[in-house]
Amino acid sequence: MSRSTPKRIDPLWLTPAVQDFIHSKIELAESGCWLWRGSVLTTGYGVTTIPGRCDLGQFRLHRLMWVAAHGQDFPPNYDADHLCRVPLCCNPDHIEPVTPWENTLRADNPIAGNVHKVRCPRGHAYDTVVRATGGRACSRCDARLSALRSQRRFASVREARRRLGIGDKAYQDLYGQSGRRAELLLALMDGQVPA
Repeated sequence: MSRSTPKRIDPLWLTPAVQDFIHSKIELAESGCWLWRGSVLTTGYGVTTIPGRCDLGQFRLHRLMWVAAHGQDFPPNYDADHLCRVPLCCNPDHIEPVTPWENTLRADNPIAGNVHKVRCPRGHAYDTVVRATGGRACSRCDARLSALRSQRRFASVREARRRLGIGDKAYQDLYGQSGRRAELLLALMDGQVPA
């Protein structure tokens, strides 16, 4: 998923007339939030064009209001963090420019929740094991799982050798040491169609 960089906002675009237009579409909530009552994106954020400057396209309301209050745009590559957690809020006191990573960590999402976990589901401390998928793992649980897989593989190979009535060397020459291959052989011997 790629992030699009928000368009830069020139504070000079936000004339008193433009700010009056924007304020006419804001409802003040008891929580202190300024709730936008104009156009809303599917993500829940308010958007508008700047009257008289439709050629510039749409802007997110919370960014416009922050620029109007502070006289400058966010630093480059910074996101708006809604401290109140209300996407429709455009109160500049409820908005803080933060890095995208900081914004992700503050959000209510699986990434933020997992970053703070220090123990695996079995209670072992996470260590330096990182899976190919990028997730963390516990080396004790990984070692246990690896041992269980090996036991299952060797059990299948042993059973296939026993049923075929051949020794380890002959079996290995014919079929190798693949546990999956041994499971397929056993299924065929039992008259089952392998999955």
